[in-house]
Amino acid sequence: MPAFGLTRPAAALAPAAVLALATALLAVAAPSASASPAASGAGAPAEPPADVSLLHYPCGTSAPTDYDSVVGYPRTDGLNMRTGSGVTCPSNGQAQRGDRLDYHCYTVNRHGDRWTYVRNVRTGVAGWVDSSLISYDGSMLWCER
Repeated sequence: MPAFGLTRPAAALAPAAVLALATALLAVAAPSASASPAASGAGAPAEPPADVSLLHYPCGTSAPTDYDSVVGYPRTDGLNMRTGSGVTCPSNGQAQRGDRLDYHCYTVNRHGDRWTYVRNVRTGVAGWVDSSLISYDGSMLWCER
């Protein structure tokens, strides 16, 4: 008997069977490269427009459609949730490390920075946050305008 009580399997799969199994698993299990963990994507727009100026949400703009089913977390305490996709927009409130954030979708501001619209599950406050400051680098589904 080998060391540590490990034994060899009684029968090994033929190489063709291993290849078929691997192909089947990859076809089922491989997530899309553009999808964030648990993203629904149902009805979400496919691609953002090339002109990023069309994506910016000015301060006070109404909330975008909730395309994403991902829940993430702030990477820092006191994360400002803003009324638009930029640091000059006023804050609606703050999220703390450990708060659950319901992701809706992302946009790109005038400077090319990614922002995700989120709702804090604990407080109910919603707003735009810099995607680099939340888990998964924010939503992977863009906000249609």
